[in-house]
Amino acid sequence: MKLNHNCVRDILIFCEDFLLFGEDLSWQPLSLDDFCNSLSQYSREDIAYTILILEEAALIVGSIDKYCGGIYDVTIYRLTYNGHEFVDAIRPENVWKKVQSVLKSIGSSSIPIIQSLASQFTLDFLKNL
Repeated sequence: MKLNHNCVRDILIFCEDFLLFGEDLSWQPLSLDDFCNSLSQYSREDIAYTILILEEAALIVGSIDKYCGGIYDVTIYRLTYNGHEFVDAIRPENVWKKVQSVLKSIGSSSIPIIQSLASQFTLDFLKNL
């Protein structure tokens, strides 16, 4: 299965926008259904797979309920520090379009390469202010 970089970006931005830390200092987690209902442009399979990869990459903290070699449900509690850094790098639409352009020219790329490109494009923008 191929990792959809747009899905990665949209899931991380959704996490940042909708994950809550309650007044009682407890996490208000998001479920797989929360993502599927709000990010309907992606299949349930793409969303579940992307969340699995984001958890493996230590960009999110959550639990993935597995059964019979598959995923039953996911619960996302929060972004990690690295998750916040990554989403900060890829959030600006103009930066994301540049990253996508480079990815098209070289084919697919890893999450660290995407973050490095986005950070470099942001730095270039700041230098030109």
